[in-house]
Amino acid sequence: MIERKPSTPRECDPGAEPAPMSLEDTVASLAATLQAPLEALVAHFFSAFADLLDREFAAGGVAPEGQGAALERALDVASSRLEGDLETRLWHACQNLMMRDSFVRQSGGLAAQTEVAALLGTPGEQGLRVVEALEHEQRVFSLQVGGERGYPRFQFDPSGCPSEALHLVLTSLATDYGGWALASWWTASNAFLEGTTPIEVWRRDQARVVRAAAQEQAMFADLPERA
Repeated sequence: MIERKPSTPRECDPGAEPAPMSLEDTVASLAATLQAPLEALVAHFFSAFADLLDREFAAGGVAPEGQGAALERALDVASSRLEGDLETRLWHACQNLMMRDSFVRQSGGLAAQTEVAALLGTPGEQGLRVVEALEHEQRVFSLQVGGERGYPRFQFDPSGCPSEALHLVLTSLATDYGGWALASWWTASNAFLEGTTPIEVWRRDQARVVRAAAQEQAMFADLPERA
């Protein structure tokens, strides 16, 4: 029998000083957010360049000294096509990063999968399987950060176990929320909680958060496209 390892308040107490996202994680998140618009910029560039070359070849060919000018014009065309879109994506990327940083701070930080296994008293490969089973059963949730899974610490009680109340919340929200969208639900103003955020109410009244999640699920279920 594996001996349960006691946890300290610093490890899983929601009131402990939260750990902000590391610079590496922040850069990784920004890079992932910008990958699509940058790839689109490159695609637009080559498309514009090919169009320009086709037209100039049709007009009698392109001299070597004219290729540089064609490249510059192609880049201008590609940039103009994406200028507004890229600006919008950058704004959303910044908002996304601020939301993630806010959630990590309010949730007490993110624990690695191995740390969660240790909190549950089953370290090693067996512990990892236990954590994955809990997540599959919607008893805990994780977030992708820099290619790794991070588990918000607020979902574990001082003994290292997730509460049954959390399971009820996650099952209510499963159809409409997942990943960082689920994280944003916890830190967004909630009409069913009189404008307070679920994560703030969670610390003093988990039953209210359970009811709010159930009410939201019922509201979405009544929409025509969900009926």
